[in-house]
Amino acid sequence: MTRAALIATALIATAAAPARAGWRPLELMLIDAGQGGAAGKRCVDRVAGFFKAQGEDVDLVRRDLAAVRAKLPATLPPSVLAWTDAATAALRVRKGDDPLDAIVVIDCRPDARTLDVVIDPAPDGVATLRLRAVALEAPVLEWVARRIQAAAYVGFEP
Repeated sequence: MTRAALIATALIATAAAPARAGWRPLELMLIDAGQGGAAGKRCVDRVAGFFKAQGEDVDLVRRDLAAVRAKLPATLPPSVLAWTDAATAALRVRKGDDPLDAIVVIDCRPDARTLDVVIDPAPDGVATLRLRAVALEAPVLEWVARRIQAAAYVGFEP
């Protein structure tokens, strides 16, 4: 093999390697707290699809509220917008692994034209999104997903 072929092979192998020193994906749990029926599930599916499209940059764990309810406090505010960092803290912990980087809870009700989101990144505190009287169509949901991603990265350390 010629020297040029060896260099080209090394460059291709380096470019194809997905991981880099100090790199890791954002580890995100997305919870559908839906009261919006089938339309609400499709709404959350669209937001989850945005994160799935991020490929290896986002490691998405998706759950519905019933699946995580046992880890949440017995009494929760009726609106996810009132959930606190303390309410979602138990969801962040994983056995034998680092904690999740962010917890995202979505209550999407397209028929009522409402969307509530709470984003709980690693540092204390939460961010919330509240949309009212807005058609929850693809461009709006992509905008919401981008806001979720920006808030989820707060305090993220690769």
